[in-house]
Amino acid sequence: MKKNTFLKKRNIAVLTSSFALVAVFGTAPVSASEHGGTQLAKPRVTFGWPMTTAGFIFTVSCVPNGVSYTVRVQQGERTVLKNQPAICGTNALIWSNSLNANTKYKITAQAIGDGITYKTSSESDEVLVWTAS
Repeated sequence: MKKNTFLKKRNIAVLTSSFALVAVFGTAPVSASEHGGTQLAKPRVTFGWPMTTAGFIFTVSCVPNGVSYTVRVQQGERTVLKNQPAICGTNALIWSNSLNANTKYKITAQAIGDGITYKTSSESDEVLVWTAS
């Protein structure tokens, strides 16, 4: 078959190339919330240590079937950073000029589901973190 050949027959689309084969069947997928998918477990945030005057290191635990992870940073009730990507199971660094030196923050994480079978988790329990002075 020629590279990047596209076929369409009976609501089935097949895309082939030298690297991948993708099949799409009929209608668009239904979201997990409409489909009644399973909500992922809450991840845990473990605080590491202050890294800079505008950042800190932390770890987010991995959750089975989690596709990705996001973090929210708050100072008091004010959200300073939200939807910050994080990789689970490794030390992650948040550094931002939105953070102040020698300041305490609350951090939470969410495990993101695939939106079909697994729904996004609720937020983790809050963990206090701080920046260096």
